[in-house]
This record gives sequence, C-alpha cells and structure tokens, in this order.
Amino acid sequence: MTRLPPDKGGIPLDSTASRQWQRYLIAILAVAAAAAVRSHFLGFLGPRLPFVTFLPAVLGVVLCCGIPAGLLAASLSALAVSYWYDPFAEIFIIRDAADRVLMVVSVSLSLVICCIATLLRLARRRSAEAEAERGLARQRTLDEAKLRESEELYRSLFENTMNAVLLTVPDGTVAAANPAACAMFGRSEAELCSIGLAELVDQTEPRLPAALEQRAGSGHLVCEHNCVRKDGTKFLAEINSVILKDSKRCFVILRDITQRKQAEESLRHSAAELRQAQEIAKLGSWTYDMSGLSWSAQTYSIFGLSPESFDPNAQSFIDLIHPDDRPTMQAWMAACDADAEPDDLEFRIIRPDATVRYVSARGRLICSDYDRQPYLSGTLQDITESKKAEEEKAKLEAQLQQARKMESVGRLAGGVAHDYNNMLSVIIGHANLALMELDPADPLEIHLEEILKAAERSADLTRQLLAFARKQPVAPRVLNLNETVAGMLKMLQRVIGEDVHLSWQPAATLWPVRVDPSQIDQILANLCVNARDSMAGIGRITIKTGNSVIDQECCSRNAGFLAGDYVRLVVADDGCGMDQQTVALIFEPFFTTKGVGEGTGLGLATVYGATRQNNGFIDVGSEPGVGTTFTIYLPRHAGESRQPRRAAAAEPDRTGRETILLVEDETALLELTALALTRHGYRVLAANSPGAAIELAGRHPGEISLLVTDVVMPGMNGRDLATELLSRDPHLSCLFMSGYTSDVIAVHGVLDEGVHFIQKPFPIGELSAKVRTVLDDRQG
Repeated sequence: MTRLPPDKGGIPLDSTASRQWQRYLIAILAVAAAAAVRSHFLGFLGPRLPFVTFLPAVLGVVLCCGIPAGLLAASLSALAVSYWYDPFAEIFIIRDAADRVLMVVSVSLSLVICCIATLLRLARRRSAEAEAERGLARQRTLDEAKLRESEELYRSLFENTMNAVLLTVPDGTVAAANPAACAMFGRSEAELCSIGLAELVDQTEPRLPAALEQRAGSGHLVCEHNCVRKDGTKFLAEINSVILKDSKRCFVILRDITQRKQAEESLRHSAAELRQAQEIAKLGSWTYDMSGLSWSAQTYSIFGLSPESFDPNAQSFIDLIHPDDRPTMQAWMAACDADAEPDDLEFRIIRPDATVRYVSARGRLICSDYDRQPYLSGTLQDITESKKAEEEKAKLEAQLQQARKMESVGRLAGGVAHDYNNMLSVIIGHANLALMELDPADPLEIHLEEILKAAERSADLTRQLLAFARKQPVAPRVLNLNETVAGMLKMLQRVIGEDVHLSWQPAATLWPVRVDPSQIDQILANLCVNARDSMAGIGRITIKTGNSVIDQECCSRNAGFLAGDYVRLVVADDGCGMDQQTVALIFEPFFTTKGVGEGTGLGLATVYGATRQNNGFIDVGSEPGVGTTFTIYLPRHAGESRQPRRAAAAEPDRTGRETILLVEDETALLELTALALTRHGYRVLAANSPGAAIELAGRHPGEISLLVTDVVMPGMNGRDLATELLSRDPHLSCLFMSGYTSDVIAVHGVLDEGVHFIQKPFPIGELSAKVRTVLDDRQG
C-alpha cells in the first residue's frame, strides 16, 4: 500500500520505528499534563471523577501517535486515577464499589477510544491512498498527452525543418531521415536508411578522422566537411552531431553552406579589393558616434600612426590637424555633434615625422533602423598629390595662358610689323632723301628731323612688341657677360643720371652664354630705367653676375624655374618696391604703374621676351619700401667664350656699280628703295613679286650680283625665291629685309647661320652700308 506524506494522510509525525520513542514521550507528557490539570485546576472535586482530564489526553495520543502510544497513555492514566482515590493505598485496590465501576468505565472508554481512533486512522489512510491513486492516474493521463504532443511536435520539426536531420546508430547506419536530408543528398528516405554515413560524407576529407575522434570523446561535434550527393557532386556542409544519452543513437544536423562559403569568400575578396583600393587611393574610413571616433587601418596609415600607439578621440584628432585649420575642423565637429550632416572638408594634418599632408574628409549622417543612435560615417582621403598636381596644373595653365597671350601678341605684332614697318620705311626713306637734297639752312630741315624722330620712336614700339613676342630677329653669339656688361656701364650711367649710384659687381669666373649682345643692352637699359623711375631722386642700382646650378628641388619651390647650369645677371635697386599683386602683372604688355604719357608698358615685357627667347627665365623679388631685385638666368653655353667684335658705324654713303635685283611687294617702298640704291650708283632691277623677279632675272643678259628681297610676300617667301635664283646662279649674294621674319629665315627670331638681314624700317644710309658690306663679303 502506498504510504502518503503527512500533508495527505493527516499524520504529522513519521510512523517509522526510528521515531517510536518520540510518540511514547508525547504519551507520557500528555498524561502528565492531564494529571497537572486535574490536580491544580480541578482540585475542588477531590477524589471524585478522577478520570475527567485523562480521557481527552488518551484520545489525543491515540489520534496523533497511534495505538501503542495510546495504550501507554491509558495505562499511565489508570495508574494516576487509582492513585487519586487513595494516595496511601495500594495500587489497584479501590475500596468503594462505585469508584471501581468508574475505574472500569474509564479504562473501557480508553480502550474504546483507542479502537475508534484506530479505525478512523485506517479509514483516513485508505481514503488518502485512493485519492492518491486517482491523482496518479490523472497525472499519467496528462503525461501521456504531453508525450504524444511532444512526439507530434518533434515529428513536425523533424519533417519540416529546413536543415537536413539524420538519426543514426553506432555503426553509422541511418535510422531515420527527414525530407530536407532526402532533398540535400538526392535520395529517398529508404535509400538513406539502407546506406551509412560513410557513403554520404567524403571519405577523402583529411579532417574526418580527427572529427570522429573528437565526437567520441566529448559526445558532441560541430565541424565543416564535404558531403556527396547521389550524382557524385560534392558540397560543403556544416555538421552538428550529438550522441544521445542512451549512447545507442546519434542525432546529426546538416546545413549546406556552399553558397554561404562562396558569399564569404566573395566578401573576403571584396574586402581585400576594398583594402587594396583604399591603399592605392589613400582612402580611409571612419565612424563617429556616442562612443567616440574609430578609424580604419588606412586612416591610421594616412596619419602615419598605428592602432597600437594611438587611440583616436576628438581631442587627439584635433591635435593632429594643422593649427591654421583647427578652427574650421572644430566647427565641423560641432556640426556633427548637433546631428547635422557635415559638408566635405579639406584640411591639413601634421604627421609624427613633421610632414604636412592634405586630406579630404567626407561624411554623412546614418540613421539606423535598430536601437543604435544616429552616427556619422565617412571617408578620409590623402589628397596631397592631387593638391600638388592642382598647383602644378595652375602653374602650367598660367604658363599656357601666358604663352597664348604671347602668341596672340606675336601674331598681332607680326601682322602689324610687316605693314607698319613698310610704311615707316617709306616715311623714313623719303625724309632721308629730302634731308639729303635740302640746304642745311633750310627751315624745312627741322620739320623733317621731327618726322624722322617720330618714325624712329614708332619703329622702337614695333621692335619692343616683337621682342616681347620673341619674334625679334636676333643674331646670338657666344660671349662673356662680364665684358658685355662692362662695355655698357658708361651708357647706363648716362641713362639713369648722376643722382643714382651704379654699382658693378662682376663674378671672378663666369660661364659663357650664347645671346645677341643687343638683347643684353636692351635688358639692362630697360631694367635700369625702371629702377631709376622707382626712386625718389637719389638711389643705388647694383648690377651683379654669377654662376648658378638649378636643381629639381629648386624648380619645385619656384614656379617657372628650369633645371640646369645658368649664368645669372642681377639688377637690384633700393627704390619704392612693389607688392605681390603688382609683381604678378609687371611682365604684361602695356601694364605700367607710371602716369599717363610717362611709359608705354612694354619695357619689362621686352625684358621678359628677350630672356625667354634665349631659353632663360626671370626671378623677381620685391618688397614695398625696400626695393626690387631682378635676376635673369641665361643658359650656360658649352663652349669657349668669344667676345664679338663690335661692328663699325655704318657709312651712309657707300656706293657701287653692281647690278641688284630688288624684290618688294609694297610699291611705295619698292620705288623708294630702288631710288635710294640708284642714287648710290647701283643698277637696280625692281620687281613687285617673286614671280616677276624670277622672270626679270631670266631675261637679264648680264650678271646679277645681289638679291635684295622682302621676306614675307604673297605666293612665295623671300627664302624660297633666293633658293630658286641660287639654283640658277650659285654666286648670287642675298640680303633679306623685313619687319617680321615669320620664321622664314629665323626660328623664333634667331637668324640662320650666314644669313644677311636688315631690319625694317631702316635709314637709307644703313641700307647702303649693308648692301656694300654684303657685296664686299662676296668679293672676298
């Protein structure tokens, strides 16, 4: 029979033999308590009704502690009652019959009570045991229902899960397989149950033995292995295998992770490409949120730092920024703190090695759909090289703009010079002829002289334009710059006046240069005049020479410099100086800081053009109130220095009797030149076009000693005409005349070797002298 716990059977004490003494003790204490109550609280009864308090005590002991303890309590109560009648009589000797009856009744009642209590206990126990049986039955029913529900749930999960599930036995045979496993391996459940795991897992997998050993030791295994389908194709599966508690079966879950692995590999490849792209583009990434600032590896590289040595935060980041850019960055970060989406920002940073780099920060505010607070994410790119490229591009664009401007001015100057110089030649020539025929005392001579002066000033303007555009015809020679400058000092002193001190500081040794001496005269005259005009009366001009070696580092620091060996010519003054805005414009044609009518604005433009025509460059340093220094760099000539012999002054009345073929497309100039040469004794064959000249030369029966021809003419230029005539008469001498060579007999204004040339406009005396020189060279 099932024993109930105390809460079900109503018995507060355990009834086992190990606790029987506790029940006897309770019986003794109950009788003692009843005697004490009878003695102290009911003492007025005397020996009457001695069992009044003992019967409840016996009843309580029987109900609580059982029959043995009840019998003990009844026995002790009987002894107590007998003592009560006569404490001094012998025990169990009761003299009064009535008392004996009461004694018997009390003992009998005690026994009856014990029997009734025993029956009640048994009834209660049987009732409790029956109720317990019914409860157990109900619990079994509930457990069986839960078990069926659990089995149905398990079966549903087993059959409907997306993962492949196999139930195997110790020898590897498949006991059960769900539909996902059938689909994964391309087999039916019956086929899977007829084979073992050995046919489903790639046995060539080198990690398989170690995996099986691990499962045998721990009872659980998670690994990745290749599995084989029915058609022989392999796929990578994640296997989660657990040995069940009964150790007779194994639960195996498989998941096809082929696509996941491919995606992970693609992601790793993309991440590697991204890292490589960031390294190549010098592009890093960053995030800024409530937790602080975090950088990518490339961002650390941009700053020249490492994650181990630097912990990025707002303040440490500010410390890395160039001091001039910190206010801008702090304002940008304040906008970030205000949840504003910041604009792109370019700033400079200072790396630990003290190098300055340009970086561009780009960011945007990211609002997550999850619990994360909005945060800033962006990129950081090193744009130092692009900045340098932009600066270089700006320099090149400025140079290109200047070159285009020079080319435009050159085309303008060339177009103007050709016709303009022809007209000036006619004016100067007729004025010369008129002066030759006038009496020196004639009042018209003054007017003719003024005409000549105005024409010569006009011719100077044309020559300055051609010089700026590097179209001025020049004849460069190898010379020593010290000797050339020394020969000009007296003339320069006269030009600048006595109030200005001219200091000459030549270098002890100087490399030779190849340049037209007249261009050195032109450069020094213009620079010294400008220096004089910048002074308020008294001042000092210093001219120095020296050798310079320009390297690439120097070129990178100075715009317009070219690497190589150079001879420098320095002209410095202590005049009023210029600001940088003015310095940027001084070489522009027609730019001047002088008043109206005080300058043409072509002086420094001429210096610039002459320097560039000789492949040199100019450096200008100036400061208001201090003065200005012009440094001309002319390329070193790899050869010996040979100072050219100054030509003797032209004799205007040299005559001759040779035949000259004169070709000029400008009729007025043709007639004037023919008249001038005829007056000097020459026989002149005049032609107004190259075709007419060839025809005239072909008809002429005698010898033609000299061809005097314009360079730029319609149909055929002077050089081609000379080539044609020389093919017929190799002894023919040639003299070219032009106000604009157009690269026909000169490349960028530099005359070809052995070419005789006279610049328009020219006085008649200069023409006659040049003709005589060319004819004399022919005879020599």
